Amino acid sequence: KNTLDGEDLPLLVYSHGYGGNMDMTTYFFRTMASKGIIVAAVEHTDGTASSTILPDGSERKFNEYLMTGRQQLTRRASELLEAVDFLPKELERI
Repeated sequence: KNTLDGEDLPLLVYSHGYGGNMDMTTYFFRTMASKGIIVAAVEHTDGTASSTILPDGSERKFNEYLMTGRQQLTRRASELLEAVDFLPKELERI
């Protein structure tokens, strides 16, 4: 359960589309947050984001040839699962 001030809140982990990024749907995120949903947007590092910042601070631009389709799906699924595991623990610290 995700709680904030003792209240259970749902968690939405968003995965951008091919060539997209988390900024493309901020209107949707705001609407969901206003309904009491915790929203987390993952910027994928598999080359499918229009642009993303990597952990080392460098920028990765869209590159459809960075990985095979199978590798992209595996990386995206891994990043989503990591977010789902990480975020509730982080919320407990708040």
